[in-house]
Amino acid sequence: MIHLPTAPRRCDLRGFVVALSLVGGIALGGLVALFGLSAGVALMTAAFAAAIVLIAGFFIPGGARRLFDLWSRLSRSFGRSAGWWVTRIAFFVVAASGRAGSQLPVSRPSAGSTGWVSRETESDVPFSSQSMWPRNDSESRGWLRPLLGWAGPSGNWWMWALAPYLALLSGLRPARRSTLTHSNYTLY
Repeated sequence: MIHLPTAPRRCDLRGFVVALSLVGGIALGGLVALFGLSAGVALMTAAFAAAIVLIAGFFIPGGARRLFDLWSRLSRSFGRSAGWWVTRIAFFVVAASGRAGSQLPVSRPSAGSTGWVSRETESDVPFSSQSMWPRNDSESRGWLRPLLGWAGPSGNWWMWALAPYLALLSGLRPARRSTLTHSNYTLY
């Protein structure tokens, strides 16, 4: 989600320039305010810097494109690095919950036994993300609320500690476009 498109359209570049001018202006205004100058001077500096970046971005599109590409490369690199660290933290939470006595078995079963648990058929709601056809019911909107709703009744309260890291991972992962069509036939 923090990744920018690799082939930006004109509106992507303009949106990037607007965001860059606002953030740059606010950052420069904050820096001026830290040096002890008055709020009016800081506000004028922020507005002036934002206007300069905005005008330069609109009238020098090559420079905006280079900044866009640089930000895109940096955000991909940051996403990979942060995703690596957040995944390790999530694994630690799962491992610590297993040590703390979770209701969900996170270790291998002992010799002579299996981890198989017979279950009833589940609804198709958990698998709606695999379908090309959008669902309009309220059950298919998001994954966090159903996950945390499952955690309490099943006794797996450790999932509340894991959920923020899973949400971070979903934000760091680049968006993937589905190439499946409605006539795609697979054997699962």
